[in-house]
Amino acid sequence: MKKIFAAGLAVLMLGALVLGACEKKEEAGADTDTKAALQSIMETVGAAAGEGVFIPMTFDGEVSEENCEDKLGLSPDQFKQYAMDGYYMVAAIGTQAFEVVLVKCQSYASAKEVKSLAAKGYDSAKWVCALPDQCFVMESGRFMLLGAVYDNTAELFQNAFRELFETTAGEVNKFYEKGDNELPAGGMGGGLILE
Repeated sequence: MKKIFAAGLAVLMLGALVLGACEKKEEAGADTDTKAALQSIMETVGAAAGEGVFIPMTFDGEVSEENCEDKLGLSPDQFKQYAMDGYYMVAAIGTQAFEVVLVKCQSYASAKEVKSLAAKGYDSAKWVCALPDQCFVMESGRFMLLGAVYDNTAELFQNAFRELFETTAGEVNKFYEKGDNELPAGGMGGGLILE
């Protein structure tokens, strides 16, 4: 009887340890400053970019309920439900289709939900005269990164995101890729050729 009781107690203690570790993992990154994290990603990409890799001049801002549809493809209610905050960097020149958005979410599950919603709702043709080469989303812990970028920088952003967060990054979802003769909806067509 004592052995059964001891085995049961050991199982309960193991369960408590696992739940405690999950709770700590859920909280990992909660105090990370989103703006500083995105700036760090941009700096890492800039340092890793080789000759011929173009990274446009950007301006930045905070993602809010007022602009979350444009920046993420989320409704204000979805942003309020799943996100804690977000920050973006977008090309300063409107003919350069380039945007990177980092969102700190309420939890790991929320980050996965924001990743899914952004892949479905983000408008890759929102620039008037250009299209990004690709759009992707990925998550790590409670953070989600969206990139509307040139092909030769996509992997640099993904790697910088992985390096910044200690948690294991999820799969990259490349939800948009520009076709050879594709024009943006209602736009003049053409993008910036970086050769």
